[in-house]
Amino acid sequence: MLQLTESVAARLKSTLSKLDLHEGACFRLGLSEKGVTVEIDQERPGDSTIKYEEEVLIVIDSVATDRFEGHTMDYDEDTRQLVFI
Repeated sequence: MLQLTESVAARLKSTLSKLDLHEGACFRLGLSEKGVTVEIDQERPGDSTIKYEEEVLIVIDSVATDRFEGHTMDYDEDTRQLVFI
């Protein structure tokens, strides 16, 4: 399962709380020809979920879950981008 650093988890949770979104909104990670995609969505049946402070923060569909296995997501303050290590 994808792991999150404390830094990125807190940043993503803060971002969701600042947006005026519906109940249950979270980030969806996916894959495209250009790389990793991140969008606002909600949990769907079959998704893998990553929680932070008891709330679903990220969902990943069953097709992409294996591709994130063994990776850790972090936030690079210098480039202001999500990074995978």
